Amino acid sequence: MQKKWIKAKHMLVGETLENRENYALLIDEGRILEIAPSEFTVDKYPDIDCVDYGDATILPGLIDCHTHLDWDCTIPDYINESQGCESRLAIIGLHNMAIDLQSGVTTGRYMGGHYFLDVNFRDYVKSGFVHGPRVKASGIGMRSSAGHGYIGIATDGEQAIIETVRKNLLHNVDWMKFYSTGSHLNGRGFPSSFYTRHETSLIIDMAHRSGVPVTSHCVGGQGMTDAIDCGIDCLEHCYFATDEHINMMLKKGTHICLTMSEYFTDKEYMPVAMADKFRKFRSVVHDRMRALISSGVPYVLGTDGMHGQLWKEAVYLVEHGGSKEDAVRALTVDAAKLLNIFDETGSLDYGKKADIIVVDGNPLRNTGDLSKVTAVYQEGRLA
Repeated sequence: MQKKWIKAKHMLVGETLENRENYALLIDEGRILEIAPSEFTVDKYPDIDCVDYGDATILPGLIDCHTHLDWDCTIPDYINESQGCESRLAIIGLHNMAIDLQSGVTTGRYMGGHYFLDVNFRDYVKSGFVHGPRVKASGIGMRSSAGHGYIGIATDGEQAIIETVRKNLLHNVDWMKFYSTGSHLNGRGFPSSFYTRHETSLIIDMAHRSGVPVTSHCVGGQGMTDAIDCGIDCLEHCYFATDEHINMMLKKGTHICLTMSEYFTDKEYMPVAMADKFRKFRSVVHDRMRALISSGVPYVLGTDGMHGQLWKEAVYLVEHGGSKEDAVRALTVDAAKLLNIFDETGSLDYGKKADIIVVDGNPLRNTGDLSKVTAVYQEGRLA
């Protein structure tokens, strides 16, 4: 791979996302070799090609911290489609990864699916056989037979939990995923919780014994209380987290991944009854998102399978009280830290992998500019 300079009017550099004007970045062997003012690049390296992106902004590649490889909410009957055979779901996965990459996502945390497809695609991407976002895999998600989860496996009781956790560990998953709760408030006004405290503790303890972090589909209720108290690393969605939950998260250092499009975007192909539930609770969720975002609980963002639309999560974050810089950080620096890959990616720094995107405009001024991706580099390769 030949050395290459890329430059633009704006560049968001380092852990602080410092907005440097008229800077250039040198890519060599898939890594960032140098970051310097543009006027010095031609004089110092006259023989190296330079791509000038004009008034655009260069920033780190985006990280979707909650998505699904074989789940595409933009296609008709997507819930039944997600139950297809392995070859069909693999094709859907390839399609989704291509969309994600072109939208600026260079790393994705895939939160459960079928057939360990995410584990296989992780290894294929790493080897170069498949071109797509770098994959952090969670394998087979565990759910109660009475609980939520279209793409998890029914895992009831201690013995079944032990077997499924071990199977995930055998496949070398990056994260362990289970479904603590449903997605809405039940008829009694609180989220249904499907695992006991003992079962929750068993999943977390077994994973942690092997050094694997744990996350859970968890919108609130007793399931959230138990998960936080048992030392879970991250919670997904958190739509009905109470102030008491927030205080527990702050004390325990629990991370959360917000997926606001799930509630605030009308999905064309969502079943009517399901869509009605999401609309019913929107005002409550609006309030809870504002409380979480302003609380100091560390958060990242994910699409939950709304492929190509990670930028919307950033817009919703700002609408609910986050700053524009917070939004960019949640998709880059903070996401890389949660996934324990900040030493390799997540910021534009010397020696890191050249995971880079170029957008028209400047997302520190207009968050929606994250939707205007004009170039994507993954480890220095133009996608």
